[in-house]
Parts: sequence; structure tokens; C-alpha cells
Amino acid sequence: MNNSTRLATIAAALITTAAIAAVPIGDPLTTAGQYAVATMAFAAILWITGALPLALTALTIPILLTVFGVYPEFEDAVLGFADPVIFLLLVGFMFAEALQAHAIDRRIALAILVRFGSSARGLVLGVMVATALLSMVVSNTATVAMMVPIVLGIVESVTELTKAGDDAPAETAPASNFQIAMLLGTAYAASLGGVGTLIGTPPNAIVVGQLDDLIGVEITFVEWLAVGLPLVVITLPVAWLLLTYVVYPPRTHDVGRARDRARERLRALGPLSTPARRTIAVFGATAALWMLGGLGFLFEGVLPRAWYVTLFGGAGDSVFGTAGHEGCCSTSSWGCSRFRRWCSAARPRGMTCSTSTGGRYYCSAAGSRWRTRCTTRRRRCGWRS
Repeated sequence: MNNSTRLATIAAALITTAAIAAVPIGDPLTTAGQYAVATMAFAAILWITGALPLALTALTIPILLTVFGVYPEFEDAVLGFADPVIFLLLVGFMFAEALQAHAIDRRIALAILVRFGSSARGLVLGVMVATALLSMVVSNTATVAMMVPIVLGIVESVTELTKAGDDAPAETAPASNFQIAMLLGTAYAASLGGVGTLIGTPPNAIVVGQLDDLIGVEITFVEWLAVGLPLVVITLPVAWLLLTYVVYPPRTHDVGRARDRARERLRALGPLSTPARRTIAVFGATAALWMLGGLGFLFEGVLPRAWYVTLFGGAGDSVFGTAGHEGCCSTSSWGCSRFRRWCSAARPRGMTCSTSTGGRYYCSAAGSRWRTRCTTRRRRCGWRS
């Protein structure tokens, strides 16, 4: 995008924001709620068009909310940056960095591929299982970024083995069903696996935080796992069956060389290093405390919420040398664009819509069915009708 187009887009966003803020709407949307909707429109236009970097656009949200008077002080507008959900996401990225730094994620993936790699469909299933398991503890994007090189290596090996058969040579052949199924299976499994745990994907933690803030419903790690894990167990095989038997049934059957290649790579990694063992120990302890934290009648005074446990996990990564302070900060902290976007936008914007009447206005406008739900929530939260 050139400078003139960028300036025109920013000007259009400002004009749209001013128009929304100036148009009289009336009840049930208050002035503060109208300004919050105008701010959301400004950010949405710039995000969609890419006129400004995503993180920079996100950081304009608390500034505009203060200018509009939705929050009396700038300190109130940036209060969402200190939300416990932010630290939960931060530690999730720290664990991802530690797993990648010591090739633990690669070991898990290769081990599953060796176990399932007896057929083309088995390889697709192995890739999907490995991706889903990793996506439960690592963000979807990081999981796919880690799995794609492994998948491409397996696809290349299988293609070289079978190019004299049904498929044309790799240089001239279109993508085979096996190749498509492997790559799509990776993408689908990452999304499905992210549903399994509270830290599987940032939206999970954000939704839990909003439910706690808005209607006082606290969902623990174990409670989420009790619902999310069965969903993964059910939907992952369904996705695999549809992908490999209906949509893209692979024509390749002999994948022994690919399985041998995965076994060789796993053997080449050697035994686990001491930092890798510490990483597994810290992660296991953190996961256990997340689960035990849900037993409020036993640990209410010690572990009342999962958020405190995440701080232990993040500190453990650095104290025990599993990722190191620099390692955690290089990928997981404020330098990570994904983390900056979530910190800068999701919680402050959601908090604004919930404290003003913007969110309630949208809910009431959706129809009588949703108005009933909104009325119930207003009563529980003490919102003014």
C-alpha cells in the first residue's frame, strides 16, 4: 500500500468514526457505548485494510477511548493490559518457545508419525494427531509453523517413492490427494486441537475471562478440559475420515520409506538433554497445578485460580534454564507480534464493550431471543436497563 492510499484509508476511518460518534441513536445505546462502537469501527477499518501495522492500530484503541471520554483517565483505558488472561497467554507462548528450543515438539511429532505411518491414511492420521496434541499446549500458528516442515519432508519422501506409479513426476504433477490431505489435515487438526485446553488458543482464555467479568462464571482448566477434550476426540477422527475417504482419498499406498525417514530423524535427535527434561518437568508440574487448581474445595486458599499457576510456569521456564530469559522474551513476550495484538486489542476492546452499552446494544438488536439473554445478564451483573 502506497502512502497516498494509506493516508486516504486513515482519513476514511476517521470520517467513519466521527460519523458513528455523531449520529444520534438513542436508547438503549448510551453516549459512551456509541463512542465505543465508533472506536471499534475505526480499528476494524484499519485492521482490514492494513493501512497501519496491526499492533499500532490496536494501541490506538485506549487512546481513542480516552479522547472520547469513555474512560475518564488513560490509566483506566489500559487496565485491560494487566488482565490475568494476558499472563496466561504469555506463559503459553513461553512454553511454546521452550518446547521448540529443545526439539521436544519435533520428537513428539516424529514419534507419532513412526507409530501411525504404516499407510498413506495412517500418515495423515499421525500428522493430525501430532498436530492436535501440540496445539493443545502451543498456539495454532506456532504448531502449524513447526509441523509444516515435517509434513513437507514426509510428502517429498513419499512422492519420490511413488512418482513412477499413479502420480506423475513431482516436477510436473499437480498436487496429489495425499499431499493435499497432509497439509489440510495439519491445518484442521491445529484448529480442532486448540479447542481441547484453556491455553490451546488465545480466544479460549479471552472468552473465559469475559465470562468471569460479565456474568461471574469462572471456568477452571479442568472444567474446560472436560468439555474440550471430548470434542477433540470426536471431531478429529471425523475430520480425518472425511478428508481421506471422501474429499481427498490418497492414491499412494506404500509409505514405508517415509516412515523410515521419520524414524531416522527421531534417532538422529539423540537422548533428551538436561534442559529438555527440565522443560518437561516444569510443564508437567504446571499442567498438574492447573488441574488441581480446579478442585476449589481442596485448594481454595492456595490455588484459587489457574492464572497464578501460569506465573509459576513462566518463571520456571527461566529459573530452571529450560528456555532462558532471552529465549522466553525473544518469541513469547512483547516482541511477538501475535502476543502484542492480543494484548493490545482483545482484552481492552472487549472490556470497553462490556462496561459501556455497546455490547448490550448489539445483543438487544439481534432479536427477542437474544434480548431475553441480555436481560438475564443485565440482572445478574447489575446493568442498567
